Amino acid sequence: MTDNPSVLQLHHPDDNRFSLRFISDDKQDRSKKASQLSEESDVEMAIADESLSGGMVHLLYTRPLFETAYPAFETQEDVIEWFDAEFSGGDKQILFAIIDIFDGILTEKEKQGAEFSMYKTMDLEKIPGILNRVEWRQLVPDVGTELLSYFILAHPMPNTNHRTGIGLLDRYLTSYDEGFTMPDTGEEGQWYQWAREFIYDSKRILTLRNQLPLLMWARQTGTNALSAKKESRLLSQRST
Repeated sequence: MTDNPSVLQLHHPDDNRFSLRFISDDKQDRSKKASQLSEESDVEMAIADESLSGGMVHLLYTRPLFETAYPAFETQEDVIEWFDAEFSGGDKQILFAIIDIFDGILTEKEKQGAEFSMYKTMDLEKIPGILNRVEWRQLVPDVGTELLSYFILAHPMPNTNHRTGIGLLDRYLTSYDEGFTMPDTGEEGQWYQWAREFIYDSKRILTLRNQLPLLMWARQTGTNALSAKKESRLLSQRST
């Protein structure tokens, strides 16, 4: 790895709602990909060009289009009917807890006057799969670790997946010890040092895990690192 690595922008430099979707050293290839994606009515695109150590690369960024973070329903009765049809009683208890945690995060950010972006619709259907993956007959710390890990891997929220997962872990641990208090993980705009390494490393792993073929190609163009919001995520020598 060089001392001055070539850095690729994971999000569009002018609008971080757009995430990197396609890379090519051939501008026509990017145009072809954009033409294919234009047939998808729920995707918006943006482009950028960067000069890396391997030459000029042409980037295509996309973002999903959606009207609201929550599934759309016309009436409260429709909401109740959908929950009853899709989820068991136990699953609904967890879902309502997660929604409550997420709403609490939104309320806190509003009080702080912080900007909050939502990148997709909430994937509530993923929650039962998370719960089914956890081996519940273990020591409490092991169950808590699996619950947090699987929640973050599933990424069901429109934003704040790590904070919501930590809130869910807090609810689980409190169910065993009412006096338990989760340490503060950070304040607006930053994570405290004890949490930062875990958060940033898990984000790096998620990025590599979810976009491995794309990033392997980026590595071949001379890219050594990704710039994503406030942190940089290094690509290993083998992009794994």
